Amino acid sequence: YVIDTNVFLDKPDIIQAIDSDYFVVLSAKVLDELDHLKVKKNMSPARKKRVTKALKNISESLSDKGKEIVMEDSDTRLLPKDFDRTCPDNKILSVALKFMDENPILLTSDYGLQARAKGLGIKSISLKDFTKTLTTIH
Repeated sequence: YVIDTNVFLDKPDIIQAIDSDYFVVLSAKVLDELDHLKVKKNMSPARKKRVTKALKNISESLSDKGKEIVMEDSDTRLLPKDFDRTCPDNKILSVALKFMDENPILLTSDYGLQARAKGLGIKSISLKDFTKTLTTIH
């Protein structure tokens, strides 16, 4: 799984919800975006609390030996020529492209990013649909 920033904002403990049969790839861009959000001035206290909780969960997950999780830098050279290489979503998408041989699943609630991923042959799922699959499994 490659997880987009918006998923962490809605479900800060998303990493713990992913079955240990799957490994998680964290885009360095997601950590960068979360870090910037935690100091943003015009954000509600509840949202800031979720950002802080997400960062704490990520940090703990990176230390958890039972969970396979890696942090990865973007490689915008992997994107199609017409894609904006400065766009944060495209940087996250490039991380998923690095793992094409592993059949990555991009977890994002951003429909534009989902469409780009699917267009490039990357499976994508929204947090809402991911959560539905969790409730049917358990």
